[in-house]
Amino acid sequence: MVMTDVRAAIPVSVTVGLAITWAVLAGAHPHRTYHLFPAVIAAAWPAGARVAHRGPVPPRVALGAALAAAVVSAAVTVALGLAGDLGGPTVLGTRGALGESLLFAVLGGSYGWRAAARTKPGLVFSR
Repeated sequence: MVMTDVRAAIPVSVTVGLAITWAVLAGAHPHRTYHLFPAVIAAAWPAGARVAHRGPVPPRVALGAALAAAVVSAAVTVALGLAGDLGGPTVLGTRGALGESLLFAVLGGSYGWRAAARTKPGLVFSR
């Protein structure tokens, strides 16, 4: 089932809005690390598609949304890294926040894909 109304644009708008917010915050505070932004950005589009769809999203649509959101998150991560705006501490103890942020983008996209396609109610994993 394909959404043809305005609800289909909401997850994309939220994803882009979060990416812009992260870029502005990181640019204003380059020595702080906003650890969860890459994961939230990557999960927002597919999870939002589930909410807009009012139920499970077809697996291929969920995968496409997750990949697109992960690319947006990774692109913002790389741009911030090149600009020197990822100078804060890391959660995993790695040398820099760039690799950690890319990992979080992948994890967020994976979660969003799973959450969007799951057949049980809600966005949280359960039995």
